Amino acid sequence: MSYKKILITALVLASCGPSKKEIVSELKPVDKTQSVSEVLPDSLVVDSTEGEYNYEDQFKLDNYLVYVNIDNNDLQEISESVALLVYPTDVQIEEMKKEYGEEDFYTVADDASYYQGTAIGMIDSLGVNKMTAKKRFIRFKRQSEKSTWTLDIRKAGTAEWNIIFFHKDKDPEIISAIDLTYEKIKSYFEL
Repeated sequence: MSYKKILITALVLASCGPSKKEIVSELKPVDKTQSVSEVLPDSLVVDSTEGEYNYEDQFKLDNYLVYVNIDNNDLQEISESVALLVYPTDVQIEEMKKEYGEEDFYTVADDASYYQGTAIGMIDSLGVNKMTAKKRFIRFKRQSEKSTWTLDIRKAGTAEWNIIFFHKDKDPEIISAIDLTYEKIKSYFEL
């Protein structure tokens, strides 16, 4: 099976999830004593296409946003301009192995690693600061306007490998390593 077929199949399967109405019905008032998993289930997906698969949805900021209080132990805060690198967790890797089979998973992983590595090379060559996501929840803070965005980078329906650009004066932007160009980096970071 070719990489493109596997990637499209994976993206289609990842896009399956509850409708917006089902999501809203699952939300409950936040009790600060509850754990994140009790408040925000892993299966929580914002499905803006209501059943239609759209590759671009994996890179829409709105599909990553969460609006609940997150325990600081589960949260990574970023307030500087950075390219945040996102890699799959061990749990996600095991799930992909089961879904694709061992051989196809390694093909997907090799391709994703290649594109992520190429993207990192471009980011480094332009002198953009980069860091790796260490937590499931990322809070980007724009100091100039006191704006914040809290993202769940492990939410069902989001890409396991991706990059999130954050400029201290702009909204965060989810980037596909496959589609990254020098021009996109220069434009976003105003280089």
